Amino acid sequence: MKKILKTMLSGLIVGSAMLLPGVSGGTTAIILGCYDKLIGAVSGIFKEFKKNFLYLFQFAMGALVGFLLFAKLIEKLLITFDVSMRYLFLGAIVGTIPMLYRKAIPKVDGKRDFKWTDALLLLLGVLLLMPMAFVQNTTLFQFPDGIGLREVAILFVAGIAIAVALVLPGISVSFTLLILGIYERTLSAIANLDIVFLFPLAFGVLVGTFACAALLEKAMEKFTRQTYLIIGGFVLASVFELFPGIPSGFGVAVCVAMFIAGFMLTFLIGKRDK
Repeated sequence: MKKILKTMLSGLIVGSAMLLPGVSGGTTAIILGCYDKLIGAVSGIFKEFKKNFLYLFQFAMGALVGFLLFAKLIEKLLITFDVSMRYLFLGAIVGTIPMLYRKAIPKVDGKRDFKWTDALLLLLGVLLLMPMAFVQNTTLFQFPDGIGLREVAILFVAGIAIAVALVLPGISVSFTLLILGIYERTLSAIANLDIVFLFPLAFGVLVGTFACAALLEKAMEKFTRQTYLIIGGFVLASVFELFPGIPSGFGVAVCVAMFIAGFMLTFLIGKRDK
């Protein structure tokens, strides 16, 4: 029961975090120490079906509760405390970088051998993700006349795009929704249980997640160092994506405190994970 509750709580936190623009569900899973297990469970679902299915079901139920409980609350928090909330998550994201570094470059004879090629891989991860910050909202996913067969197909494709953001750390699901121009519509659909809108989107996410997770797990097995370094680049790039600017007045102290709180939380979790 303790393991089930822990899994559901992790799902609740990841699900809630994904509602925040700029916050990556993958990075949140890394913070909680369940990212590798999630990828393994998704890609190996048919190898140990009962074990992996139960874990994913428990995690998904927690995420669903997070969606339903916090969709409206997060919407209000972002309106009221947007900048300070973003600094909290900035600190949390930066705090995961030492953990990723340890995963990418384990100690050999008590030392970590960081090479110049490792820096290039980090830069590659940053460069791959940075263009997302400059993409403008598209009107392709606006449905003023309701949802028909064409709109269902478009939502399915959007779900696949969201799945990539879901699986890869550093890529925010909510930011992807903003790029597609359906963030507010999706948040409203979750809050009001608009099944017609959510079902094709969720089905696309499901299909895309299994396909993407299988490829990522193979990369993590065969090219562990390179994969984690590129993921580290994704995480670094998400810092630029989430940065809300420099506050003024008393807001500086509040934002610094929030950043330190976020950083220390994830840094200490990472130390425990080690």
